Amino acid sequence: MGEEQSTQIRRWKRDERDAWERLFRAYVFDFYKMSVTDETVDATWQRLLDEQDAEVQGLGAFNASGTAVGLVHYLPQSTCWDTRRICYLEDLFVLPECRGEHVGRALVEAVYAEARKNGWAKVFWETQEFNHLGRILYDELAVKSDFIVYEKEID
Repeated sequence: MGEEQSTQIRRWKRDERDAWERLFRAYVFDFYKMSVTDETVDATWQRLLDEQDAEVQGLGAFNASGTAVGLVHYLPQSTCWDTRRICYLEDLFVLPECRGEHVGRALVEAVYAEARKNGWAKVFWETQEFNHLGRILYDELAVKSDFIVYEKEID
């Protein structure tokens, strides 16, 4: 049985905070060299667990031994361009030692399955130019948009 079949994708359980946080911090701090406050980490975890909070949803990827090896966070949202909701895939991370084992693909496809189940019109995401390995996968899973992202931090 290959790695792809032994990876389980599912919602996080309350007692998996440490495993989720290890992945989330590796993603934000190590991969993107950014930072978030402890308060934000706490709030994100609570929002992921809150079944009433449809704004922030997330899934974990677990290997055959049950160890968390990846995560995806996504945000269903309304749009003025369709009567159906759309979904922003905000965070996708797989431990470096597990890349190439189809974990990232399985996480994205799990979000696609949620989109189909819920009747969402599309799933979209952004990545940074330097994320060459991620972009190889993304080119297989979706169509690159010609949009340019602008942003402004609000004090």
